[in-house]
Amino acid sequence: MRHKIVVVTGASSGIGEDCALKLAAAGATVILAARTPQKLQATLDKIQAQGGKAHAYACDIADMADC
Repeated sequence: MRHKIVVVTGASSGIGEDCALKLAAAGATVILAARTPQKLQATLDKIQAQGGKAHAYACDIADMADC
């Protein structure tokens, strides 16, 4: 996954968070998207603490006006 950019929706918990953490650990730059800014920040902090690269965007992908 090194040098890849991956978008993960629902990245603040559950399967989305697990995928984001594993992709970052594999060398991808992860774009995190989720509705809850505080939980999203927690995922971003975990990735960065492990030396990974990520960017977080709070949005509801079900609402185009929010993206």
